Amino acid sequence: MIRYMLMISYIRGQNSRHMNPFEIERGESFIIGDSDLRELLDRPYKSGYGMILFCYKGTANISVDLSRWDIRRNTVIVLIPDTILTLNASSEDFKVQYISFSKVLFDEAVFRLDPPFFRFIKDSPCYTHPADQEETINVIIRLFWLIYMDRNNVYRDMIVKNQLQCFFLNMYDKTSCLLYTSDAADD
Repeated sequence: MIRYMLMISYIRGQNSRHMNPFEIERGESFIIGDSDLRELLDRPYKSGYGMILFCYKGTANISVDLSRWDIRRNTVIVLIPDTILTLNASSEDFKVQYISFSKVLFDEAVFRLDPPFFRFIKDSPCYTHPADQEETINVIIRLFWLIYMDRNNVYRDMIVKNQLQCFFLNMYDKTSCLLYTSDAADD
């Protein structure tokens, strides 16, 4: 994984401390990277993109649209476009891998998902996977890295769209029981 991160730094050719690490480069539909989110410490950030952040190390407290969330290893944060993210506090070793993708790519990837899914994402953008699901999430993240590195692939955008669909369908499957349990409790 470190090899991929070093290659990303080389490809981007810029020091991420002096730029927005989530900014999608011109001509790209997504970007992937690694961050401690320190550039967001006490600074609300409104992303014009969709984002998936996966905490693989440390702990943090973040705000997503003014709701506070505790983050730890195996927590996935899903942000729909135009969501506000703030880092309130973090441990020294806190790290996330992130995928930032255009609104167009997001719209195409989630086209067939049910409206309750979006309500769930808006209300519960952070989900900590149990340890037995860690390998599934790691494989999905590794696939995003491999797709990102394959810059000469003519079908790269279509492949990443399909990978996003897989991610969202897997998430929908793993969280749908929470959705329907919550709806039943409301009735």
